[in-house]
Amino acid sequence: VFNEHNKRAVRLAHSLKNLDVGDLHYVLGAAAKATRWFASVNTQYNPVFGFLNLWRDAQSAVLNLSSTALRGKHAAVMARILSAMRAIYRERRGKAAVDPRLSRLWEEMQLEGGVTGYRDLFRDAGERAKAIDSELRSMDRGKVSKAAHAIVDWLDHYNTALENAVRLAAYDVALSQGMSKPRAASTAKNLTVNFNRKGRQTREVGALYAFFNASVQGNARTLQTLTGPAGKTIVAGGIGIGFVASMLAAALMGDDDYEKIPDFVRERSLVIPIGGGKYLSC
Repeated sequence: VFNEHNKRAVRLAHSLKNLDVGDLHYVLGAAAKATRWFASVNTQYNPVFGFLNLWRDAQSAVLNLSSTALRGKHAAVMARILSAMRAIYRERRGKAAVDPRLSRLWEEMQLEGGVTGYRDLFRDAGERAKAIDSELRSMDRGKVSKAAHAIVDWLDHYNTALENAVRLAAYDVALSQGMSKPRAASTAKNLTVNFNRKGRQTREVGALYAFFNASVQGNARTLQTLTGPAGKTIVAGGIGIGFVASMLAAALMGDDDYEKIPDFVRERSLVIPIGGGKYLSC
């Protein structure tokens, strides 16, 4: 029950009933479909994305844990990631669980709302209903269609496992620390980028700009970590590592080869010389 005389209560009620944001215009709806397709082929159906995303999530988790109730539990979370990834993958593929406890926790975390959905950008309820209907009709696919969709389904399951491995590991550790299930799920969900957290105009802007919400939420999560208890240490450490890495790369590669590296790479990545003027960036 909301207090109609309280502005915040009324605002929350409007948001819950979706009365504060109108439906996407037809043109924006069409653009949203193209944006969803672009986002899907670059994330959910891209085999390379999963590994890169897992690498980024693991790094983010190490830093972001400092601003959560799991501060100091970095090693425990990292140690569970591979097991969590295997448990999610086997469940998605319909295989028998190697670790029934983790499989149970994966199902439990989903029910508690600990998993994000980064592709929800439907124009209205009717469009969402069509998506559900499409899933139901997929059960009657022919042999050729099933073979084609088998690859797509595998990529979906594979990336789902990599996307949620860090979250499930954090959820497991949070429960072991005595957290309630809802709080543990919230901690795991917000450990990296929470794609379900959105502003009033996210659908409209997101229909035109792929990954808009992910960029906003990623920056917000980073700022939250940097303003947390370990923020100053993280900033100082990052500057120090960047400075030392730049000096070593310039010394090993020579000024001519080092200057050939694009500014974008030098400013945002660690440059690792591998000889012959070549390098790796991470």
